[in-house]
Amino acid sequence: MISFFSRLLYLIRENKLAKLFLLTLVVMVSSIGCISLFENNLPLRDAFWWCVVTITTVGYGDYVPATFKGRIVAGCLMFLGIGLLGMFTANVASIFVEGRMKQGKGLNKVNVKDHFIVCGWNYKTQEIIEELKVDKKMDNTSIVLVSNIPEQPVEYKGVFFVKGEVTEHTMELANLKEALTVIIVSDESVESHTRDAKVLMDILTVKNLNKNVYTCIEISNVKNRKHCELAGADEIIVTGELSCRLLAQSALDPGVNRVFSELVSNGFGNEIYKLNTPKEIVGNSFIDALRSLKEKFDAVLIAVEPRGQKEIIINPPNSRIINDGDKILIMARERPKFS
Repeated sequence: MISFFSRLLYLIRENKLAKLFLLTLVVMVSSIGCISLFENNLPLRDAFWWCVVTITTVGYGDYVPATFKGRIVAGCLMFLGIGLLGMFTANVASIFVEGRMKQGKGLNKVNVKDHFIVCGWNYKTQEIIEELKVDKKMDNTSIVLVSNIPEQPVEYKGVFFVKGEVTEHTMELANLKEALTVIIVSDESVESHTRDAKVLMDILTVKNLNKNVYTCIEISNVKNRKHCELAGADEIIVTGELSCRLLAQSALDPGVNRVFSELVSNGFGNEIYKLNTPKEIVGNSFIDALRSLKEKFDAVLIAVEPRGQKEIIINPPNSRIINDGDKILIMARERPKFS
């Protein structure tokens, strides 16, 4: 009991709304007691109803004080009611405004799950978020941006912001434990030779807090790939490596760049999707599965990921059997819905 009253007193002392509620309660109890006493022992239930309609400035007029003392109480209550109502409105509004400001500054905990977390902000991060939002798979999936910038840089539906570096605290605010995927981009604000070290520290922090979350990271030096693999990164993109290879391939085979640009963009044309193997093609050879998917879903089968393995077999032999539990990679205009 003592502990309860101690917590109650602390709440009243520290919370403005609690103080206002207590003041309103004192005013109402005093008014009910006085009006009941001065108005010829008016029943408490009627005094309570009169107090409520008076303090809220509604004033139905179903009861009007007849005595001089009762009218004095009514007059005081009317003025106090206007002040208390204004204070309540101002306090409630300030709570909403403060909450909105904290959200914009990335200080609130994000209450989402099965979401994507994007760590870091550079000129590519906005494009990454836009590409994610375009895919229909992300229609009901939230994105949380974690970055040490002053306030939320983009306003998209389903995109939240947490301010700070990748630490245990910020990852808790971003609800890492219930996230599906974490993307870590290279920090352009630090010198080039330290960017990969920062990414490595970030992936170690993430995997230490949630070893099961799928991680995609960006590094600048291919020599650091092995370190990131040892740290637990699932997907590693080396900045510049792909562009160099694409430039060389475009020079050898003109037009290749347009094909890759279409395949890696969710905004137009065909895309590449990784899906669970549909029952219709389980047990079929690769060539038969390719023909079946093209006829039924207008999709081209291009690769298979064997069950329980991270290896992806691109363009496997025609006789390769598609097994239950395999993942397939297809090229299609939109994500097919298998039965």
